[in-house]
Amino acid sequence: MNSKKGEFPIPAFDAVQIGDTGTFTEECFTPNGSQGTWRIDDLVQNSDDSATGTHASMKITYSFPELSINTICAYLQEINRRDDNVNFSISLRGNVTTNTLSVHIVRKDNQEIWTDDYSFLMTLLF
Repeated sequence: MNSKKGEFPIPAFDAVQIGDTGTFTEECFTPNGSQGTWRIDDLVQNSDDSATGTHASMKITYSFPELSINTICAYLQEINRRDDNVNFSISLRGNVTTNTLSVHIVRKDNQEIWTDDYSFLMTLLF
């Protein structure tokens, strides 16, 4: 069994809209100077007028160069290098393919949107 691990960006909620895209580089998943991309698939937030108890969340699809591996399992863990107590629950929205990953990111410390960039670690076993 082998593994790969890498860090993926979580953009600031207030800086994106559904359909927005961006790029990232990550040593393990975008080797040799290549770039990966992300796309915002969905955003959910409370309205100031009508709080529903729903936590702010974001659905993102990440694309990266072909890995040519058969993934056995994936582990996801948020990374917060700030001293702000923001934390997330991150789950897969489907299988990890050889070049895409779709996740659902939910803020767990409160129901508000987030205004800073964060990241998460993905470890693949194959």
